[in-house]
Amino acid sequence: MSRLTPARAVILAAMLAPLLPMVEWVTRLWPVRAAARGIPVYAPKDAVIRWPEHGGWFALLALVALLVTRPVVLLPDPWLAAAVAVVAVTVFVHGAMVDLGMAVLFTLSALALTVVRSAPAETRAWAARAMGAAGVLQAAVIIQQWFGSDFPVGLWHGENLKRIGTLGNPGLAAGFVAVATLAGPWWGLPIGAVAILLTGTAGPLLAFAAGCIIRYRLWRHMWVLVAVGVVAAVVIEREHRGAAWSAASGLRMDVWTLALRDWARGEPILGFGLGAWARRIPQLQDATKLGMDGGPQSGYWFQAHNEFVQWGYELGLVGLVVLAGWLWTHRAMVWHPTCGGAVAALAALCCTWFPFHGVALGLLAVVVLACATAPPRVEVGYDARDVTSEGLT
Repeated sequence: MSRLTPARAVILAAMLAPLLPMVEWVTRLWPVRAAARGIPVYAPKDAVIRWPEHGGWFALLALVALLVTRPVVLLPDPWLAAAVAVVAVTVFVHGAMVDLGMAVLFTLSALALTVVRSAPAETRAWAARAMGAAGVLQAAVIIQQWFGSDFPVGLWHGENLKRIGTLGNPGLAAGFVAVATLAGPWWGLPIGAVAILLTGTAGPLLAFAAGCIIRYRLWRHMWVLVAVGVVAAVVIEREHRGAAWSAASGLRMDVWTLALRDWARGEPILGFGLGAWARRIPQLQDATKLGMDGGPQSGYWFQAHNEFVQWGYELGLVGLVVLAGWLWTHRAMVWHPTCGGAVAALAALCCTWFPFHGVALGLLAVVVLACATAPPRVEVGYDARDVTSEGLT
């Protein structure tokens, strides 16, 4: 840890991203000075989204600068390269119809994943400890919000304070805790479990349970599975109140069906391009009045709440084949001794949420996947200047 390497920069960015909403505290105390220096002063509800975006873009662009000044030798990943190539083809074919920001963000994230994956084993071990600490810290913020305070961010106060962590959304905060704590030491898991239960979100709870089952091989003990199912059912019932849960599930399936029909009639081979879901599906909802009945679950679906469905819609059959190839090549990541549980939790979360479409959780996912797919010992994570024609010096 004597210097900031590109891999360590990515890891630090992933760990610090959830804390960036605290910048709003500073801008609120000195709004005139902040505005004079060109620092935007966001409303509190926007700060929890915007400042992590600031940090995410800064980290990924700074990574390119670090690689230019301190290049490293990277492990090859043909399927990940193919995914970037598919994105490039969709940009060429669809042009301005594609969200170029999403395309660039995906490309930089793929680069970040490869950089961390190519880092020495001790760097990745440090990353696992850092993820565990970040998860416990986020869990601690959620727990203290349950007591009616919000010290780290200072955005909301009161007896009925929402348990949203520093990320502004209970699902995002609970999802971050579920994935991060499963990469850390065992003692962080009870703290994470309490925080997730306090948010009342079913998806992260089920993801956390799946991660624990994989990490500790709990399928050998059926009573544990039964207990997890009972707890999950209670949380779901408490959050969605029975009929509302059925309505939400039904609406989700209706939106997916609407998207599938649009995809089949439009671009089944290459998809509509990254970012197309947020542009097209709300328009289709307006046209069909789907989810616009004014009920408790009504509103625009700017995300699919399922990363696999959204990936297929935006990158088509070609993208699905590439994703399947990458998952099959790296299928052993689920059994990684340190990050396997976090990978399982992330996979489960992808079925009910959109972890790759939020900066804090997205950067965390990049680090988790990088650590879980790397070989046990990486011998190429050296500066390129240390490599001669005869090998590493």
